[in-house]
Amino acid sequence: MNIISVGGKVLKYTPDGTPEGVQTDSVGFKMVMNAAQLTSDLTAYYGLGPKYNLYVRNQSTGESHYFIPFIESRDMSFSSKAFAVGNGSALFCHGSNDSIYEISTVNNVKARYYVDFGANRIDPELYQTSPGAAIKIYQHKNVATKLDNLNDTPNFLLFSYLMFHKNDARNVSTQFVMYDKAKKNVLNFQQNCGLFPVRDVTDKKAFISLVSPVQILSDGQKDGVEKQLSDYIKKHHINEESNPLVVVWKMR
Repeated sequence: MNIISVGGKVLKYTPDGTPEGVQTDSVGFKMVMNAAQLTSDLTAYYGLGPKYNLYVRNQSTGESHYFIPFIESRDMSFSSKAFAVGNGSALFCHGSNDSIYEISTVNNVKARYYVDFGANRIDPELYQTSPGAAIKIYQHKNVATKLDNLNDTPNFLLFSYLMFHKNDARNVSTQFVMYDKAKKNVLNFQQNCGLFPVRDVTDKKAFISLVSPVQILSDGQKDGVEKQLSDYIKKHHINEESNPLVVVWKMR
C-alpha cells in the first residue's frame, strides 16, 4: 500500500501496516494539492506551479514527465478532488481550466472532455494575454468555472463546478453534473439534493456519498431523495449531531 503525502513523498506499507520505506520525488511544485496512484508503479501529482500543474512518475523505472503549463491567474483556484482513477488510467481536472484530461501512461496525457459553459465561460486566452481582464469579467456577467469532485464510471462522468453571480462575490453556488455517456445526456443537480458531492465509486457502478443528518433534518419540505434520506434518519432515530451517513446508491 502506498500513501502519498502533501510534500510529494510516497510512504510504502505492507498490507498489515508495516512500513517498507519512503520514496521521495523531486516533484518541483510549490505545493502538492492532490495525488493519485494509477497502478502499483504509476503515480500522478497535482501541484500549484511554478511551471506546471501535473507531474507523472513511474516509481519502478524513475521515468517522469510534467504536463499542462501553470498559469497563475487561471490555476490558483485549485480543485480538491482532481483525480478519478480507473483501471490503470485516470482523469484529471484542475483550477479554472474547462478541460478534463486522461492520464494513460507516464508520458501520455491528453484532453478527454471539454466542458462548454457557453455564455458563462471565460475565454481561456485571456488568462495569458490579459489576466486582469479575465478577473474583471466576474463583475460583468455570471461565470461558470472551477471543475472539481471528479468521478468516473463506465456509464457516467461526474463533476462539479462553481457559478459566480455578477457583482456579488458572495453569491456563489455549487452545481453538480452527471454525464450519461451512452445517452450523451447531461443531468444537473443542486447541492441540496443530499447525495452530492459524490466521494467515490465502488464497483464502477455504484456511488458513495457522505450525508450529514443535520443537513437533511434542517431543510424544509422534502421530496425525492431527500425524503427517502429523511425517512431513514427518523426511522433509525438518528439525531442531528450524529456522524455522517455513508450512502451507496446507483442510477436506474
